[in-house]
Amino acid sequence: MNIPGIRNKLLKEKYLFLLLLVTGITCSFILYPNAKHYPYQFGKQMIGLFIPPFLTGLYFFYSFCQEELDKTVLYKAIALFFLQLIPFFPLFFQETTPNPGEDFARNLAYAQNMIASCTLWGGDKIAYPDEGNAFVTQPGYRYFIALEMFLFKKLYRIVSVANILFFLISLFFFLKAIAVSMPKSRFKSLLLLVVVLTIPYATKNVLMGLSEWFMVSILMLSAYFFKVRPITFLSIVLLALVPFIRQNTLPSIVLLAAWVIFNSKQKLLLSLLFLTILMLPLYHNLYYAGEWHFFVSIYHWPFLNYNSQLKNIEPTGINYQGVFNNLLHYAGVHIKNNRSIDFLEEAFAFLIPFIFIYFVIQKKYFSGYSRILFLIITLGVIIPTIFFATDFYPRFEFVCVFFAIATFAFLKKNGSVDVIA
Repeated sequence: MNIPGIRNKLLKEKYLFLLLLVTGITCSFILYPNAKHYPYQFGKQMIGLFIPPFLTGLYFFYSFCQEELDKTVLYKAIALFFLQLIPFFPLFFQETTPNPGEDFARNLAYAQNMIASCTLWGGDKIAYPDEGNAFVTQPGYRYFIALEMFLFKKLYRIVSVANILFFLISLFFFLKAIAVSMPKSRFKSLLLLVVVLTIPYATKNVLMGLSEWFMVSILMLSAYFFKVRPITFLSIVLLALVPFIRQNTLPSIVLLAAWVIFNSKQKLLLSLLFLTILMLPLYHNLYYAGEWHFFVSIYHWPFLNYNSQLKNIEPTGINYQGVFNNLLHYAGVHIKNNRSIDFLEEAFAFLIPFIFIYFVIQKKYFSGYSRILFLIITLGVIIPTIFFATDFYPRFEFVCVFFAIATFAFLKKNGSVDVIA
């Protein structure tokens, strides 16, 4: 046993922890005044909440590169996260409101109606009074918000902090799933780094009250329970919940679930469990609206232009600019409505290396039928973002990054070079 080497390793870890802690607390003290009287969930005033989770992610990255995978790392990371937030403690029970006119305001209204009325009805009619009682918008996230409102009673700032922590914990277990999927290499370090670089946008997604961070967290935990701590029924349950949050993931999730079921011993039981949970939107629409349909309503296709002057709005052609803009998104660039170019650092940081690792993964780690399966599953999520992605860039690209890496974790055998199809 190399005692001096172990001591040196522990000393480096200790110094890094202290460096990250001092940096995080200092930044929090400096940025706290900006947030002190700010009433909304998200805004530039809340930039102080971005630094602690990112520095915690850097601690994850260092620990995993050092092959430190035990729960002590997780406990230290949680402590690091909260210690950095000490200056923000007075704001934890400050009541906040959603940014007006955004998705979160609508979902919060749905959730509050559920609690006030003691119902599981989605409540879309609150935002869309001309519609029926079926789901109009993406169904699942409102139920998670309702659970949080039931627990916390009000929309306190600590709710956002708890959500960021939940994402970080899910990320820890996902990194373990990646780590066991491949031997130690520079590429594994790059893969881990890309995941960590998503944290600033994940924090933004949480603060904006969007649903993608939660859906990605469920996907990450599903990969962990399949690869690291095989509890297959839990992995299947989590997979089935992903389309409940975002229905556009359905084709890729069905294929991932099929892979999990194929590699399990209880194929029939898991298949029934997956289908039972997957049909949650159908149960809701049948019970509350008497309508036999699964998917939410779509009024406009983002890749089409529409003539809004007509009484019945009709498409007039292809929205080439929108499609081209969505392609540019993967380079970290967004074209605004006034044709100006917006370069988003939080997107560029993880999307540019993601393009590289995507091609490396499918070329180096898969072959034959396994490569085809990887491409079908991942492109089943990526291609729709090019035609259907609209607001709040890079919310959909963020999802695509995790779907690609999660698919890699699901399909690749632990420590092997290729998957045997």
